[in-house]
Amino acid sequence: MDIEAVLDRSCWVIDALPRQVPADSPGQFFAVERYLLHGPERDVFARRAARILLKLSCYCELSLFYPRSERTLETPAPETLDQAVQDVLTGRGPEPELFVLLPGADTLLRLGADELCLTLYDPPEDLLWLLGQLARAEGLFLWQPPR
Repeated sequence: MDIEAVLDRSCWVIDALPRQVPADSPGQFFAVERYLLHGPERDVFARRAARILLKLSCYCELSLFYPRSERTLETPAPETLDQAVQDVLTGRGPEPELFVLLPGADTLLRLGADELCLTLYDPPEDLLWLLGQLARAEGLFLWQPPR
């Protein structure tokens, strides 16, 4: 899979918020984001994301790719998948970013240590529906940012 080409495609996000916060919002998005990234909610989000990916792995083949070290883990065991997600999303692991490759769908999910969302690139409709269900079950939202 050509990751750079996939990253140029349309994306969706699995997020704690139901839509993008407008730039002119009177709210305090950046203060809340900072608090969530550096407080106990970061671990809660990491647990939710790990459960989504563990459940997703019941339905499709997936691999983990670490872009910094260029290391790939094919069909990781549930414990390995769980730990990989926890390490990246809590910022406690050696890698700040992780791609979850879904080769059968030519789709990928990106997880970053500095973000509280999962970014899903170019998903087919059936995968989009499934991830929407899994996100909702974890109290998260799936939405498409404006291009």
